[in-house]
Amino acid sequence: MTYIPDLSTSLYTQLHSSQAQPEINVRSVGWLGRFERPGWISRLLRRNRPPRDSGYLIVTLKDLAARNQSHCPTFGYHTCETCLRENSRGQFSFTSLNGISYVMPNMVFHYIDAHGYLLPSEVFDALRELQPTLDRSRD
Repeated sequence: MTYIPDLSTSLYTQLHSSQAQPEINVRSVGWLGRFERPGWISRLLRRNRPPRDSGYLIVTLKDLAARNQSHCPTFGYHTCETCLRENSRGQFSFTSLNGISYVMPNMVFHYIDAHGYLLPSEVFDALRELQPTLDRSRD
């Protein structure tokens, strides 16, 4: 998988539309390529501890991932470059209330569960702000 620094900003266009769409503000999260960044686990684990509600926020992120998969046949399978035991494919995104879209590989859940990867606090804040809206949609 390609390494993209967390919260790097890029301008993407809508890929799945027959009409040209305006560019949108996107931040990449969880694109952890081991070979491009040796020793990333030790650096990530030195960051701040996850927020107290992180477990619930990860459940929210999984719900968003299920709803917002990017279905593109060019997304190939890849293996976790750290443990070489997990395979995944694809990516998902969600848009915060302030209009920032966060794009993540599906492998991000493996990185969180198996390797202790901590999402940037900005992503936790965005999930926290979206939670009331998502809770109402589940009812």
